[in-house]
Amino acid sequence: MTRITHISTHNLSKTIHIPSIPCEISSLPPSRQRTLKRSNTSNGLNTAQKAPGPSRPIGLRKKQTHRSLRIHRNIKGELRARQKENLAFAMRIKSLENSPVNDRQLCVLRMVYDEITMYPSESWIALLAIALHRAFKQVKNWFSNERQKHRVGDSVFVFTDAGDKIRLRPLALQFRSDWSDSFFEEVIMIYHYRVRRCMRVIQ
Repeated sequence: MTRITHISTHNLSKTIHIPSIPCEISSLPPSRQRTLKRSNTSNGLNTAQKAPGPSRPIGLRKKQTHRSLRIHRNIKGELRARQKENLAFAMRIKSLENSPVNDRQLCVLRMVYDEITMYPSESWIALLAIALHRAFKQVKNWFSNERQKHRVGDSVFVFTDAGDKIRLRPLALQFRSDWSDSFFEEVIMIYHYRVRRCMRVIQ
């Protein structure tokens, strides 16, 4: 693919209208889209009409709690293992040292910085490195350099399903409150695919 050197990222966005995150919800799988369901439960029922549910023995409740905690620990352990695999894979990616990002890579990195987070976690940097096929260290340095030059906008601390504490843009939280590694990967893969398609069109 011929690299586009005469079109800046800003002008490229205007020319091909790459949508921001909130416009991408229609592209996500149905399982990722959330809809509000109307409740059919009436709040006007007489208390006498509501049959109380059977109480569960304390021992049974404790067993269920322990089981839930065990399942949660197992899931968290699987997520951590997946993060280690991604990080190891990203560390093996080699790209020319001190080479600038190309237009395609810049579009994705800029979208993440402006609309999702200025402070991607190590696992998210690894996912970006894999998606863009760029060295982990170079992706990490790009965000560090951007923060030094353009640290603007608010950030909110949240926890991912893997237990990572990250800082997200308010816009990202408006789109989805419970961000995870898998959802972040979906967002950047969809955005990256659209950028590549649009760049092919304007060549």
